[in-house]
Amino acid sequence: MTRWTARRHARALFDVCAGFVYSQILYACVHLKLFDLLAAGPDTSANIAAKLDVPLDSTHRLLEAAVSLRLVERRVGERFGLGVLGAALMGNPAVSSMIEHNRLLYADLCDPVRLLRRQQRPTRLSSYWTYAASSESLPSSDTRRGDYTELMANSQPLVAGEILDAYPLTRHRCLLDVGGGTAVSSSRYQSAQSKYN
Repeated sequence: MTRWTARRHARALFDVCAGFVYSQILYACVHLKLFDLLAAGPDTSANIAAKLDVPLDSTHRLLEAAVSLRLVERRVGERFGLGVLGAALMGNPAVSSMIEHNRLLYADLCDPVRLLRRQQRPTRLSSYWTYAASSESLPSSDTRRGDYTELMANSQPLVAGEILDAYPLTRHRCLLDVGGGTAVSSSRYQSAQSKYN
């Protein structure tokens, strides 16, 4: 009578163990821009390998893994196309940017025990988000500032949208976006505010 429950728990534990692998498959797909490539239409693994500049056997392994996660789908003629979740990412640059950014977190988590014992300093994330632990306002190098600005520009509309959905603006006549960067979120706020005027 307990066999079904034991199997269900075993599957859940397997997913916990495999979670890091899943995240790495997703990161590889995003970093290689596999979904952008497949958005143009389904293609064979050989063509995909050539376009990604990845060996064919590795490409086939990645595609099969992506199929198992519903990021990619098999199509007729031994081709591969966008899966349900891969297609969802195409319309959401904020999520794609965060997936790319998470490579720093993955590097920090390569030895979680060392991290928990605080024997791994500084961490990749703390080196990137310098203002979290110091008075420095932005990453120091021009390249890092560019990456930071792009991450904020892509992710802030998602945050701004949640705020606008949750908070009523009818009682306010003016909004101030402090540290607006490229002003992406500012324009979103202004657009929302205009609906109430």
